Amino acid sequence: MQQFRDVVDECGFLDLGFVGTCFTWSKDFDDGHSISKRLDRGLANNPWFMKFPGSFVHHLHCISSDNCPLLISLSRLDPPPCQRSFKFEEMWLSDERCVETVEASWSSHSHGPGDSQILKQIEKCGKDLAWWNHNVFGNVRKELERKKSLLVQAEQAAIVNGQNQRVRELKDEVNLLLVREARLWSQRSQVHPQEIALSLVNYYQSLFSTSNPDCVSLDHVPMVITDEMNIALTESFLQSEIREALKQMAPLKALGLDGMPPLFYQHFWGVVDSDVMSSILSWLNSDEETRQWNHEVIDGIFTQEEADLIKQLPLARMVSEDSLFWPFSWNGIYNSKSGYLFLKAEEDHGGTEANVEQEKAL
Repeated sequence: MQQFRDVVDECGFLDLGFVGTCFTWSKDFDDGHSISKRLDRGLANNPWFMKFPGSFVHHLHCISSDNCPLLISLSRLDPPPCQRSFKFEEMWLSDERCVETVEASWSSHSHGPGDSQILKQIEKCGKDLAWWNHNVFGNVRKELERKKSLLVQAEQAAIVNGQNQRVRELKDEVNLLLVREARLWSQRSQVHPQEIALSLVNYYQSLFSTSNPDCVSLDHVPMVITDEMNIALTESFLQSEIREALKQMAPLKALGLDGMPPLFYQHFWGVVDSDVMSSILSWLNSDEETRQWNHEVIDGIFTQEEADLIKQLPLARMVSEDSLFWPFSWNGIYNSKSGYLFLKAEEDHGGTEANVEQEKAL
């Protein structure tokens, strides 16, 4: 050991210190006693310290190993937290109370006339699940951090009193939370939408590209769809077809804006089938014409050119409530910061135009 210390001194290495527990190795025995040592440490020379002055060595916890990993961070600044939108989590299905929450939420909202009612019903169910997750089920990451903090305290107490029963109990609880966290990240590790769009574009560009475009003629393309097949394709959709399509969907793919993946409808189909089925068939089999703009109102508000452009926009069949949208923020909601930036930009733009007019006058 002395020879190792001599080499460290000769190389001019300095100990980086550490943040966290005092030891990097520990062994908990079944008879209740534990052994802990600091076997690992970070060393660096003076030029490295000058280049990275804010560095720290963190002793992390590892439940599956006697050795704790070391993390060297070059800065103590933590990334700012971001607010996540609602997403139905697969791990919730491991708790029976999730079924009770969905059943109670779905039955408490009456499905009245109008296509927008089913969307409100799904939205309310998502809000109730979010509340249940926060207050009953428990946020996995927050609970995991809390249990890890308790584990650190228990390990320190075990060093003093020599009893590690509480340490082993907390390790079992942390392992259970780690399994839930793994399911959480497995669900969220989806392909980015931009990658999907690029794959689709590349596929169809390759499919419809040719090295000799002058020879392409639709007259040489054989007709594949017969009249009988076309009649079958244009028939009204059936409930059995909706159920079969839902069964064939990947459980965690095609996540909607409401945060509900196909897994939600597949698992709770016995609860939501009647309302969801009637709405889907209403959308697919409706023969109603697309809603039209009120030309009289549009012509009375906008100029003729603007009114013509607006009336060319198609309207969806589904009636939804009007909402206010602030176009100068990422989520459409007004806040003081976006308002200040908007006024600042307007002021700078107006000042620039004033300066240009003054220069022209000179």
